[in-house]
Amino acid sequence: MTTIRLLLIASFAHICRAINFLRATAPAPAPPTLDTNASIPTMIKYFRGLPELLNDKEPFSGKFNGTGLKIAIDVGPEDKDAQKDPQIILFVHGWPDTPEVWSNQIDHLKNRHRCVAVRLPGFGEKLPDEAPWGYDFDTLADMLAKTAADLKEANKGAPIIFVAHDQGAWVTYMVERKHPDLFKALVSFDVSPGGKPEPKWLPALLRYQYVATRAFLERGSTGDSWIQDYISNELPKSAGWGHLLNTPGEHEFLTPTPLHKITAAMCYPYYWTWATGNINEAKWRTQTYQGWENDKRGELPKCPTLFLHGTVGIRGLSGVEWCKALNERKERDNSGCVDIESHHWLMASKAVEVNGHVDQFFQSVLLQ
Repeated sequence: MTTIRLLLIASFAHICRAINFLRATAPAPAPPTLDTNASIPTMIKYFRGLPELLNDKEPFSGKFNGTGLKIAIDVGPEDKDAQKDPQIILFVHGWPDTPEVWSNQIDHLKNRHRCVAVRLPGFGEKLPDEAPWGYDFDTLADMLAKTAADLKEANKGAPIIFVAHDQGAWVTYMVERKHPDLFKALVSFDVSPGGKPEPKWLPALLRYQYVATRAFLERGSTGDSWIQDYISNELPKSAGWGHLLNTPGEHEFLTPTPLHKITAAMCYPYYWTWATGNINEAKWRTQTYQGWENDKRGELPKCPTLFLHGTVGIRGLSGVEWCKALNERKERDNSGCVDIESHHWLMASKAVEVNGHVDQFFQSVLLQ
């Protein structure tokens, strides 16, 4: 009996050594890869298949718990006696940026106005533990509205001037539509309802959303490398901005946000854009100004609105009729639309020109 037991123990030891050897010599699983030449049908199929792809998981938007967005920057006139209650300017950044994207505007305005910049969750910081899937657009809008309401109340009920870019503009449009009483005026950059991209830009528009969505779902260092490589190498060329790279006076990556601060985690708005498999069901489309389909004119902000957009490269993020409608309100409330020869981040690339238009608009609005 003892002999049989010893043989069994020896055999088991041999088996364990064999398994360990096979584990050591077996090739490592191939790392996830991002297809660099995905066709339009492939990308659309991926987006439409997102609900089924994630059916074994439970993606959920972070909930609005009554807390506003974090205030990252809050500066104003140093001479408090000269202006006890300065006008509040509330800055809302977009993707893939952080509040510092507004540094040129804040430096220009802070001696005359109180400049407050909020941070979208997960942008330049980790996503909260209670919101691993980030936040859908309606939740971000509720958070922004709460921040604005608190600022307004603390400033004797004076309405606020909002300045917003990219996805921050969509969130701000949603807030203005629902809470117009918070707004003294609005300055928005480069995205608006009524956009109708030319067919030649469709691959680029789908591609950046595809990479961002896949990077967000991958997460970690792999997801970070995907989105950073795309921002630094592929986006400028596909969007028609490649000739601006390394041009004296221009940022190497176009966006003023340092590349190492651009992470997969901050790409969650693109997941929520396509979470149902249909972009037309995205909250930033269903809860913003309506009626702009098929070249028709729809709802507009109720407050005076200045819209600035770049004219270089990819077009279609903003609507032609949107600009016409704002320009027609010029005499009534000083609204308007300004074309600037720049890429998407015109607040950085053409800061002096942008600041001049903002100054003029603020002066007209504050005199009303």
